[in-house]
Amino acid sequence: MKVLPESRGRQILDWLARILSVVLLGSATVALYRRTKTRDLEERIKRQEALLELRQHIEVSEERFRGVVESAEAIVWEADIATERMTFVSQGAEKILGYPRDQWLQTPGFWTDHLHPEDRQEAQACKREVLEKGKPGSAEYRMKAADGRVLWFRDFMHAVSGPEGKVEQLRGIMVDITESKRGEEALRESEERYRRLFEAESDAILLVEFDTIRILDANAVALNLYGYSREELLRLTAAEVFAEPEKARAAIADEWTRVQLRWHRKKDGTVFPVEITGNNFFNQGRKLHVGGYS
Repeated sequence: MKVLPESRGRQILDWLARILSVVLLGSATVALYRRTKTRDLEERIKRQEALLELRQHIEVSEERFRGVVESAEAIVWEADIATERMTFVSQGAEKILGYPRDQWLQTPGFWTDHLHPEDRQEAQACKREVLEKGKPGSAEYRMKAADGRVLWFRDFMHAVSGPEGKVEQLRGIMVDITESKRGEEALRESEERYRRLFEAESDAILLVEFDTIRILDANAVALNLYGYSREELLRLTAAEVFAEPEKARAAIADEWTRVQLRWHRKKDGTVFPVEITGNNFFNQGRKLHVGGYS
């Protein structure tokens, strides 16, 4: 494993420990200012002791932050703008993606080459925007792991300027969001299956919120039957499609196991008979009613 020079390691740690260092240095500056008012040997010794103590405090802080960086379930990285090469990457790179840190640091274009082709343009666009505007940004993209798996990351990037104010480095933290993405994909597939089944029904289907009797969903057969567009129908309550609105709530409250005959009203005012079957159920703590109308 490649070991970075001490100066480079300190630069990375300074990024994380800046606030603590400023506080400590500020306190030390006040103490030093007071001590310089006397040339007494004892005071000079005390001043040196204070500086040594400060140094020890900073080193302890750096060690603490180093532990945080290396143990994090994420990939902390740094890249040089001029050469476009990675100059630092945490152990998370090897732990999560399986590639040795040497490959990240020694292979030009390693990050770009391992981006999923479909996400490369968006990830690089985020990188350019962060560099151009000098403001933090984030992008979601996929990368291929050493074992062939494809993992999702959310990368939080920000630009780092040098002494003259020119952007010299780009730093970021890549967080593995693969499980979250898989959950989103499973939910999307479930919704698609529901929609296919919903639309395949030969009867008109309405999904209604039990408490408010507001219509939440309707299939294409229902839209055609009542003469409303989807947007129009989803602005209505069940009472507004009943020819006898006062019976709507009682009908929805009924745990139907039999066919019932009701009178409904179309958008153009036409009243017509419908045979209804339906049931009530809970979804994520919310009581809903689904009814079939033919």
